[in-house]
Amino acid sequence: MRWREFEARWSRLLRRENLSAFNASDFLNETGEFAEGWNDWARRHALIEALGRLPEQHVCHAFSQTLTLSDFDAINAEYPFAEAAAGPYGVSAALLMANVRHWMAAKHPDDLTLFIFEQGDVNQREIQRILEGARSISGEPAQMWPRQWRDERGRQRYLRPLAHIIHE
Repeated sequence: MRWREFEARWSRLLRRENLSAFNASDFLNETGEFAEGWNDWARRHALIEALGRLPEQHVCHAFSQTLTLSDFDAINAEYPFAEAAAGPYGVSAALLMANVRHWMAAKHPDDLTLFIFEQGDVNQREIQRILEGARSISGEPAQMWPRQWRDERGRQRYLRPLAHIIHE
């Protein structure tokens, strides 16, 4: 119920701005649906503030995983980590999954948790290698979905990512 209410409010907010979906890359580069009329800082700020408030109102528990690129690069320079295990996105995604699984096992042991990533953002094998190293291989495998698709009724659907990757 909480997710459906969140998705309905998220979609209404985007429609008010004549947007079909929020694409962070397009937003940052003022391309795609953000190509025209989005160079006004106040409008951009208002959208980010409004979108940011919605998850706060519908979340049970927040998780965060930080990995600075400089730290990753230092480790990767000494050990071939990216080639053998995962890149920074895969490491962050897998460690976050491990933390969520640990919390779910303690707080909601009878509930299932599904992790969904946009296709192309991370390699599913990378996540699995890190989860094995963190001894968190049990549970549902991560799903890789396209950014947008048509459902069984022909309706346009969008992956609504809530995780944000910040690059230095």
